[in-house]
This record gives sequence, C-alpha cells and structure tokens, in this order.
Amino acid sequence: MKKYFNYNFFTKNSISLDQKGSIKNVSFSPFFIKTFNIKKRRNFIEQVKTFLEVMNDRCAFFDITRFQENISKMRFKFYNKENKKTGIVIFLKNKCKIHDMEAILHELIHIATIKVNGHIEYCGFSINNYLNGESFCQGLNEGYTQIIKERYFGKDSKVTYPIEVEIAKKIEILIGKEKMESLFFNINFNGLNEEIKKYCLESDFYRFIWNLDYINQNFPPKNSDDMTPQMRMTEIYMFIFRCFQKKIEQELNNEELIVELETLFGHPKTYYYQTDKSYTIKGLDKSILDEYQHTKTKKR
Repeated sequence: MKKYFNYNFFTKNSISLDQKGSIKNVSFSPFFIKTFNIKKRRNFIEQVKTFLEVMNDRCAFFDITRFQENISKMRFKFYNKENKKTGIVIFLKNKCKIHDMEAILHELIHIATIKVNGHIEYCGFSINNYLNGESFCQGLNEGYTQIIKERYFGKDSKVTYPIEVEIAKKIEILIGKEKMESLFFNINFNGLNEEIKKYCLESDFYRFIWNLDYINQNFPPKNSDDMTPQMRMTEIYMFIFRCFQKKIEQELNNEELIVELETLFGHPKTYYYQTDKSYTIKGLDKSILDEYQHTKTKKR
C-alpha cells in the first residue's frame, strides 16, 4: 500500500487571522512542500483553507484555537483509494489516515472536536479509551460529524454513514439544532446526556447509544440471516419515538414539532445492511407513525 506522506504539515503558527478574526493566511511546513505531488498538494491546501474559512465565518461554535493546536500535532498519511476505509483520526498517536481525498473535510471536523485527558480521547460525542481499547458513542458521533460536513460543505458523491446520519438528524430535532451543535463542538457528551434525559431514563439512552454503536461497527453482518441488526434498529427507532412522545406531552401545542415528526416518521428512511445491499425495515416507520397519531389524538 503506497503512503503519500507521513509528516507534520502544520505548526502552531500555521493559521493567522486578521483584526476582524477572519482567516488571513494558512502556511505549511517545508515537509509538505517537498514531499507532496502538486495535484494532491493543491487539493489538500484548497480543502484545508475552505474548511477554515467556512467554519470560522459560519459556525458560531467552531474553536479555531483548539483546531490549530490539534492539527499542529497531527501526522498525515494518505493511502490509495482502494482501501474500504475513508479516513480515521487517532489523536493520542497524532495520526490522521486518509484513504479517500473526499474524506478530508470529515476528518478535519474530527480534529476540530478532539480533546485528551490521560489515555481517554474525547471526540465530539464519542469517548475512546486507548488503554483498554473500548469506545462509546462512535455511531452517533460519526453520524453527526457527517451532518456538520454536509451542512457546511454539501454532500459527498457517495453516501457516507447513512444509518448514523438519519438517527443523528432525529436526535438533533429532539434537542434543537443550536444546542446540538454547541454540545458537539464543545465536546460535551454529558451535556447531551442531560438533554436527552428530559425525555427518557438514562439507562435507556445508554442502550440506544450501544445499539447504534453496534450498527456502526457491524455492517455488513457476516451472516446474511442474522436478525440482530433489524432488532437493534427497531429498538433504536422505538427509543426515538418514545422520546418524541414525551416531548409532545411536554409541548402539546407545538404544531411545528408535530409537522416535523410526521415528516420524520411518515415514510421509510431507516436502513440496515445485509451483504452489499440495503433493505427498508418494512412497516417500522408506519407502526411508529400509527402509534404517534393515536397518541396525539388521545392526548387531544
């Protein structure tokens, strides 16, 4: 497998701002100029500059100081696109591995939302323990990272994290866009937990997280007859429904919320994978909508 580079391309002084706080200049270390072919170098420079300009200007919660400090520590590796993985950031090892140039913006968002405490890495909503190899909330974090990427930079040419994105969208509607973005960029899983606990038991939220992590880590399933993914997706959707049901009880006159819920659950958008195909979980969204409609009628 060919590695295109493995160097630090940024320093703590690589990003300079003007008096208004806008991006003035982005510089790269000599290693970058010497080792990277022109076409890929231009692509990388363009994406980094675009990322900084857009996030600094449009995202109120983007911390450019944290981003500059984090990226100055990263050693990048680029691989051939044939690899099935698109990218990965391992901050405790100061590594950012890119297998697909289209994944750069997604990985830069990870770099912008990382902090470390000892052997624990916190990234957005996820928590990774590199001492015992355990991770938590990867599924929701990958889904929401991709939502941020698509919100500020548009969709990728191929579908990325489809299940995780659909689930994260529903959680964002549950607690609110501004609050969700703030918690994400402030690397505040505990704050997310407190918000969700308004609508469910903490133990139910943790089970939801574990189910989504399973979905994130186990597709496609090795056994095409395995019904575990469908069972876990059913649990995920019923959890989301019950949270919205509780929210409706608290905000019974919120017509905007009701319309939004009908849009969410009124047509099948939930997928799980068997081998290389995707299947709708038939009837699940309809059953949720039917129960929701019954609850709404009963409450009124």
